[in-house]
Amino acid sequence: MKKVILSTILLSVILCLAGCLTTLHPIYTGKDLVTDPRLIGSWEKAKDKARVSYRRPDANEINNLTAALQNEAGKIYMLDEKDEQGNTKSTSYAFMVKLGKYYYMDYYPAGEKERQSADHFFAAHYTPMHAIFRIQFKNDHSFEIRRLDGGYLEKLIKNKQIRIKHEVMEDGGIFITAPTEELQQYLIKYSDVPEAYSTDNNDNYTKIK
Repeated sequence: MKKVILSTILLSVILCLAGCLTTLHPIYTGKDLVTDPRLIGSWEKAKDKARVSYRRPDANEINNLTAALQNEAGKIYMLDEKDEQGNTKSTSYAFMVKLGKYYYMDYYPAGEKERQSADHFFAAHYTPMHAIFRIQFKNDHSFEIRRLDGGYLEKLIKNKQIRIKHEVMEDGGIFITAPTEELQQYLIKYSDVPEAYSTDNNDNYTKIK
């Protein structure tokens, strides 16, 4: 049963964030969270002109957090992804974290859309995952997102070049179960290794309001 559940979790990761570094646990604790006022507002992606907006969580969204995170509500953002008509397609919690000399974003699903759209078996075992990116502001009206490459970490694990808590799936895939401290150590150690970042899914954002 454990293998079935883990395989189902892995499937949810593949469907939602193929190639991205996704983890069971967050890369932050409450004390690690930081803020940047430039993030609030609406943004357009350079690649596909899709629009997103960052805002502060409302009362209901705060209440869905753990007690520890509720105490840090002033440091938490919400990411709304929009369709062409401006309607919200999905909403995620967005946590900004400074590790070493870089800033990172940890995105975590806020809604139930994934669970509701799945069949009964999949929904019963659906586990939301943390998606990890690096963020760098170019100025007040532009920032770049770099996607951490999950495949690179998987390669390190399979080659026994790193020790980090994980599970091996039935199909040989890797599911990262490392606690926050281990994840932070990985991000800091490999922060300047080009191969640790995806070259295909980076994007620039420009503020539109």
